[in-house]
Amino acid sequence: MFTASNQQTFGSTIESRKNFGAGFDLLRWGLAALIFVGHCKWLAGSGVPKLTPDVAHALVQQGWAGFRRPIQVSMVPMFFALSGFLVTASALRVREVRNFLTLRSLRIFPALTVEVMLSALVLGPLLTTLALSDYVSDPAFARYFGNIIGFVSFDLPGVFTRNHVPGVVNANLWTLPAEFYCYLVTAVMMATGLMFDRKTFTILFAVATSLAIAASLLFGFGLSNTTAATPLVVYYFFAGSLVYQWRDSIPRDARLFILAAAVSYGLLLFHQTAFIAPLAVVYVTVYLGLCHHEKLGVLRNADYSYGIYLYGFPITQAVLALVPELQGHGNWLALIAGTLTIFFAALSWHLIEAPMLKLKSRLTGGRKTAARQHPDRPPERAEAAA
Repeated sequence: MFTASNQQTFGSTIESRKNFGAGFDLLRWGLAALIFVGHCKWLAGSGVPKLTPDVAHALVQQGWAGFRRPIQVSMVPMFFALSGFLVTASALRVREVRNFLTLRSLRIFPALTVEVMLSALVLGPLLTTLALSDYVSDPAFARYFGNIIGFVSFDLPGVFTRNHVPGVVNANLWTLPAEFYCYLVTAVMMATGLMFDRKTFTILFAVATSLAIAASLLFGFGLSNTTAATPLVVYYFFAGSLVYQWRDSIPRDARLFILAAAVSYGLLLFHQTAFIAPLAVVYVTVYLGLCHHEKLGVLRNADYSYGIYLYGFPITQAVLALVPELQGHGNWLALIAGTLTIFFAALSWHLIEAPMLKLKSRLTGGRKTAARQHPDRPPERAEAAA
């Protein structure tokens, strides 16, 4: 890794602020907004034919191409890289597997459960083309609740079947299994002590990187022409984790940021180099996350990015089903659906997410576990915002 004895590092920036600041919140909001707007244009069918199975296959084979490809394929991986960086801070702070999994569960499951329930029990019955008895008796109805525990299902019986992208209620849920894998692997590494030994962690990461690059180049492992596949986004998570482990040795330098951004862009132009790009992408992600310190406006008390992720896609599909005249008008769709999405994201935060997070001290025993002093196991003073 880099060395930085006489200059500012990622670690020294966090330490001087005593927290991660507003930059990571702003970055989450920005990524969520970009993904949302991109989905609106896709769902509205702006210049894209109706997504029949044949057309879908053709689009996947063609893949995203051109100068916009690095931006398109980087957004979800940046989310996972950001998460890996912040969640590792949380893991090194709490140090106990039970407390770690409790904190992760409080952040993920309550809001996810409410969204899945609302989609299946409110949105579906209102918009299905089937009789209510046929809707609830269809196996797809029961299967949809599996999303709560990571068994992803995109369709509800008779819902959105006439939309430009038919039958997909919430495509964003595809990332759930990858997210759960990241947390479970982190928990295992905590239980075995590997998470607290950065040298061993780094060796394991280097071995995994070598194997992943070879497998991706030889067999296409973890690659997708359109969006990132599950193995790749999991890899990005642990690339973010690695950077946090070495935060005190990595310079926070604008020149390195520009270089990393250029390298990221060049490597992400080609899907074959997917496993070569992550460390550069993670540097860009963390650098941006540390650019702002003071929290602004709504960011002082709220993080709506998870709510945008949960509600954006089904709300956009519902707006299109109710107002089909918006077909082909992605910008208007983004404005209307975006307003509704922010409203639901705010409700999710203030009524579900924030109250559940207030329970963390009670459910984790009301204590903070002190980090042991060790040159490879630095004490954690910054609170993770993941």
